[in-house]
Amino acid sequence: EDPEGVHQARVATRRLRSDLRVFRAFLERSWADGLRSDLRWLTDVLGEVRDLDVMGERLTEILPAVPTPELESAQEILTKLQGERAAAVAVAIEAFREPFYLDLLDRLVDAAAGPPLRAEANAIAPGRLIELTRKPWRKLRRAVDSLPDNPSPDELHRLRIRTKRARYAAEAVADLGGESAELFSLALEELQDVLGELQDAVVAARWLRALEPRYALAAGELIGFEIARAKLAAEGWRDIWRSLNRPELTAWLG
Repeated sequence: EDPEGVHQARVATRRLRSDLRVFRAFLERSWADGLRSDLRWLTDVLGEVRDLDVMGERLTEILPAVPTPELESAQEILTKLQGERAAAVAVAIEAFREPFYLDLLDRLVDAAAGPPLRAEANAIAPGRLIELTRKPWRKLRRAVDSLPDNPSPDELHRLRIRTKRARYAAEAVADLGGESAELFSLALEELQDVLGELQDAVVAARWLRALEPRYALAAGELIGFEIARAKLAAEGWRDIWRSLNRPELTAWLG
């Protein structure tokens, strides 16, 4: 029921999936890939609730700025969203009662106690661990280089996913990279946040546009705020990227 609890569970699940991808060279491949696939199911279950939580938070922030004639209708929209959130929570609770989920928990406990490592995992050099983080970083750089001058929201959403993967990989080995690695991870987090703000605005506007016609005026007011937020985020991400993509922050990757 707690939005922050849902958020933390979703983030933890995503981080675990990222770690299983980054370090799979040292894990039994079929086991790691199978666990990642099953964790994707859990991410999706939590995501249905979390996406509605984010929209609810955004609409609650905007509500005081809605003109008085449309305020009552805007409040009805928020109530409707809260109803959808309650329904999503009910679906999630049922999912957590399924044997599949209980089996997944048992497998995670067993993996934490004794992950199935390959033989080469017994002699991992620190440089080899850092090397594993270079791949998601290179993919992120290529993704940025391939973007047009005015990328679409979908293109920036894919860029956000690349950013998140690079950030999680860097954070997993940050202790080996010193202060530069920490600053690098923080810069990636900042880029992820601004791209996330853009995506959240796009998703909220899309949901509002799909409402019944009787909400049209109030939804239009709310969409206007979301468009402004999206525009601001779209204009600001390149400055953050330039600050991130500097030798001072990336030299530790080798």
